[in-house]
Amino acid sequence: MNKIFYKLFKWYYKIIGYVMLLPNFILYKYYNPKTLIILGMHRSGTSCMTRIFNLCNVNLGKILMEAQLDNPKGFWENSLVFEINEKILKQSGGTWSNPPSSNEIKVTFFDKLAMLAILYSCPNSVLGIKDPRMLITWHAWKPLIKNYCIVGIFRHPLSVSNSLNKRNSLPNKEGLNLWKKYNQILLSISKEENITLIDFDNPDIFKDKICSILEKLNLSFNENALKFYNPKNRYSDNLDKIENEEIHKMYEFFKIQALEI
Repeated sequence: MNKIFYKLFKWYYKIIGYVMLLPNFILYKYYNPKTLIILGMHRSGTSCMTRIFNLCNVNLGKILMEAQLDNPKGFWENSLVFEINEKILKQSGGTWSNPPSSNEIKVTFFDKLAMLAILYSCPNSVLGIKDPRMLITWHAWKPLIKNYCIVGIFRHPLSVSNSLNKRNSLPNKEGLNLWKKYNQILLSISKEENITLIDFDNPDIFKDKICSILEKLNLSFNENALKFYNPKNRYSDNLDKIENEEIHKMYEFFKIQALEI
């Protein structure tokens, strides 16, 4: 029964989003709110960090994906964003585990309307958008967002591949290749945008990083927000040496960049 109500709830907000598109656009132009974009490979800590930002008054929207066994603390992800990105990947001939290249991304007029309905849905607050698929679809969203701040989150490649193996039975070699594909895109975007990188393997600097981002968003840090991070939930950590030289260099580069506040 809960799933039926959940689906009805989603459709209700989809319809409301389209109906309110014009008035929300007017309010959006008036308030010129900031949008927080959270980018990162699957199983890299994006859900945890998004919830921490949410506890610091970043609005994630009305309809969030339901928690599941692989993410019992919640995804903290707008389910409508997930649906749009899934649709774009499908019509582009790819999936999250077999991402299409940037020149293969296909976006329809109705996809853009749906994106705008989400972007304009919180005209007087900071909207946070998180979905690992956003790394693949970012250039479809980018022209529609005028005032944004990007956070890039990364995690040790072997930890990610271990987690993908547990969740999706993905062989570790395939998981590493997927880490490489997603983070090559993150690296490419970082050369075009002013991205704040967060190393999910270095919780000692979480507070400094989060505070620097919140300052850009004109939000205050909630001292209780970091309590959401629980190192006991890290079941797949593996900080062994990475044999693949290209992946090793990319990870080390991210680590150095992430030390900058």
